[in-house]
Amino acid sequence: MTYARRALLREIGWVLLIGVLPIFLLGAFTYPPCAEEPPSPFPYVALPGPVHVALVIYAYLSFVFAPMVAIARSRRPLSHFGITWHGAGDIACGLAASFANYVAGWMIWGGYFVTGFPLGLESIRAFHYVHASSVHEFLGVWLWYVLVVFAEELVARCWLITRLRDLTGSTPVAIVGAAALYAGWHLFWGMAGAFHVFVAGLIFGALFTCCGGWGAPLVGHWVFDALTLLPR
Repeated sequence: MTYARRALLREIGWVLLIGVLPIFLLGAFTYPPCAEEPPSPFPYVALPGPVHVALVIYAYLSFVFAPMVAIARSRRPLSHFGITWHGAGDIACGLAASFANYVAGWMIWGGYFVTGFPLGLESIRAFHYVHASSVHEFLGVWLWYVLVVFAEELVARCWLITRLRDLTGSTPVAIVGAAALYAGWHLFWGMAGAFHVFVAGLIFGALFTCCGGWGAPLVGHWVFDALTLLPR
C-alpha cells in the first residue's frame, strides 16, 4: 500500500470517527420517538435539556468542521471536492432530482405500509417527518434545516464521494458507499426511513457526479426538505 493511500485511509478514518460518529450516536440514542416516524431500533436515553443542547451543538460542529479541516489539509482546490456552482443548470437538475426523490419516497413508504414490514400499523404520513404545525414554526425549523442540508451535502457528497472515489478509483463504488454511510446516520428513523435515505443518497450522489458539483444536490435536498416540513 502506497503512502498516499495510507494517508487517505487515515483521513477517512478520523473524519468518520470525529465528525460522523457523534452525529450517529446523537440521533440513535438521544432523539425521542415520534408518533409520525417509524420506531427506532435504538433505546432512547433521556438527557437533561442543557446536556442535550450541548451534545447537539458539539455533534453538528464536529460534523461540519471535520471534513472542512480534511479538505483544507488536502491542499486540493475546492473544485476537486465538487464545491462549485453552475447557475441555472444546477437549479433545474436539483428540482428534477427532488421530484424523483419525493416519488421514490412515496413508493418506499407505500410498499412498507402495504406489506406491514417493519412498520406494522405506523401511519404512512411518517414519510413527511411532520415537524411544523404553523407557518411561523415552519420558518423557524427551516432555518435549522438549511444548516443541516449544507452540512450533509458537504459531508456525504463533497467529501465522502470524492475521497471514496480517490481511494477506490470507482465512481459507482463511491456513490453507493457514501449513500450507505449517509443512511447509517439516519437509522433512528427506522428501516423504511433509512432505506429511503439510502435511495436519496444514490439520487443526489449520481447528481453530484453528473453535474460536477454540489449545487444541484443542495437545491434538490433543500426543496425536498421544504416539502416534507410544510405545515399540515
